[in-house]
Amino acid sequence: MGKLLDYAEQTDEIVRLVMKENYSVSEAIKIVKEKATKDTDQSSPR
Repeated sequence: MGKLLDYAEQTDEIVRLVMKENYSVSEAIKIVKEKATKDTDQSSPR
């Protein structure tokens, strides 16, 4: 269920960027993907 919640949060962020920040959908998706990748990198143990 945690993975599904992550997807819902990412979708909410894409909608927010498009509706409130006037980003294109493709640009908003790119931003959210980059953020998700960065968050994953930071949370993995080294």
